[in-house]
Amino acid sequence: MSEQFTRDQLEQQVCNDPGMFSILYDGQTPAGYYRLSIQNAPPELGNISALEIARIYIVKQWQGRGAGDLLMRTIHSFAAEHQFAVVWLGVWEKNEPAIRFYKKWGFEKFGEHDFLLGTDVQCDWLMKKELIQQ
Repeated sequence: MSEQFTRDQLEQQVCNDPGMFSILYDGQTPAGYYRLSIQNAPPELGNISALEIARIYIVKQWQGRGAGDLLMRTIHSFAAEHQFAVVWLGVWEKNEPAIRFYKKWGFEKFGEHDFLLGTDVQCDWLMKKELIQQ
């Protein structure tokens, strides 16, 4: 984690990606955040307008209290406003709570890809939710 999420790397992602980064606060304390991206959609999605949820995290004390739903509603509003046909994401295949959350929001698995975390090769599920029928 300390290699993948350094301050410099996070700042570069925020500054260089034409997506969106947003932090959810409880007063002055961050409760979660998301980063959206319009780059690097997987080939399985074809040439449709696709919005990636590149990251979505909720601080542990806020999990199960509606913070994830609030972020997801915000993401869906952004996607609808900008007329994206699909919202997609990658999630570690063993992150069952996250997969349940995404399924609750209507996401379905459409593929897999390897994800390198340090030296550990992990499998991410690719999940999508169609917003505009093609």
